[in-house]
Formats: sequence, C-alpha cells, structure tokens
Amino acid sequence: FWGGPYGARPFHFFWANGQGSGKSTAAEMITNNVGGYAAINFGQRDEERLKERILSDEFSGTRCLLADNVVGKCDSPLLAELATASRISGKKLAVGEAWRPNSLCVYLTGNNPQLGKDLVVRTFFVKFEPIEEIGKDVGQRVDWKTRLRDFTTKNAKRIMADCLAILAAPIPAIDWTGVTAERNADWASSVLAAVMANVHVKKRLGDIAVKDVLMRNEAYSKSVDEELDEALRFMQALLERVVSWN
Repeated sequence: FWGGPYGARPFHFFWANGQGSGKSTAAEMITNNVGGYAAINFGQRDEERLKERILSDEFSGTRCLLADNVVGKCDSPLLAELATASRISGKKLAVGEAWRPNSLCVYLTGNNPQLGKDLVVRTFFVKFEPIEEIGKDVGQRVDWKTRLRDFTTKNAKRIMADCLAILAAPIPAIDWTGVTAERNADWASSVLAAVMANVHVKKRLGDIAVKDVLMRNEAYSKSVDEELDEALRFMQALLERVVSWN
C-alpha cells in the first residue's frame, strides 16, 4: 500500500511474554490481505534456498515473508541483507541469474525475541498482551480466529481502501528530538506518521507522538541487543571454564 522506496520496509516482530496473545493470527490475517505469505525458518537449508524461492515464478505474486514462532536467537545475514537491498538478485531455477525489486514485507512472531545486531536495528517491535492480562475469558477465543478471518475476507476491499486513505492523508512533520538512530526513517515519516495522525487511531490510542513510538522501540531494541550480548558473554565464559577443566 505504501509505494515507498524498495528495501526501506522495517521487519515487524509481533511478540509476547507467553502463549495465547494472537500474534500469529494477526500476522496471518495481515499477510493474507495482500496476497498471502511464504513461510520461512532459519535452518541452513532454508537460508540457502530463500533467494531461489523469492525469485521463483510461484513466488511472483507474494509480497510477504513470515517466520512464525521464532525460538532462540534469530540472526540471519540474508534477512539483514533483504532489509536494505533495493533489489534481490540470485539464481533462479531453470533460468540462471535473475532479480526482482525488493518490495517484501517481513513478519516475525515469537516470545521474548532475541535478534542479532544486524536485525534488531531494522525491526519494529509490536507487543501483544496475553488474554489473561487484558481481562478476557479464554472461552471468548474459541471461534475468534474464524470470526476474524470471515470479517477480513468479507471486508477485504474496504480494509484496503481505508489503508490507502490513511496513507493519502496529509502527514504532519515529525519531531525527531530524542531519536538517536532510525534506520527506517522513510517508513516512519510516511507510514507510521500517517497511522498515528489518523483520527480513529488517536481515538483508540490517544495523541501519541511518532517520536515517542520510535524512542520506545529504540529502547526496547537496545534491551534485546544487550540481553543477547549478556547471554553470549555467559556462554563464552562457560566455554572457557570447561576448556580449562579439561
């Protein structure tokens, strides 16, 4: 919907502290409204074949990649490349060298994310609250996914029209005071600013400045990075101790 520069879309990580928050369902519904998604994992074989899949004829109408229920450390040099490259080039089966514009949107879901340095600075984090923390009975979720799918399918064109209307509306200038680093400035000043300026979003969330959203995301990104560094230091120290024992 955005139509912004190729390779300028941040990754979106839907995360929660536990199960049952609806993060996977949300990612599926969003991607299904724009032509579906290609599921990815971070095994070596999938990494090697990812570009071939992206450049295949079967993938040509797909705009999204989805890594669902990411467990443990997520550190993919290939995905980091996809986050910034304006075009994706590589081997296409039965053809040879091929390329396509990088208009891909990448979604990840998981609990308590751990991302490598190259990914964390290119990621926009969205926290989902578990059912029990927002006062809803688990019984209310029995047919929730079905009802949501039926609603989005029935109203797909209206949803697209609303998205386009939000992006087409006048966008106020962003106050970047306090934002120390922003790798996704094009997206933030276009998409995020347009969403936060929408009257219906303000009615739901309040009048929240874009810079406050960015600063909070930046702070969380740093905490994810620091926790990963601490874990790596611990493992390195443990390995050195084991070696010394032997």
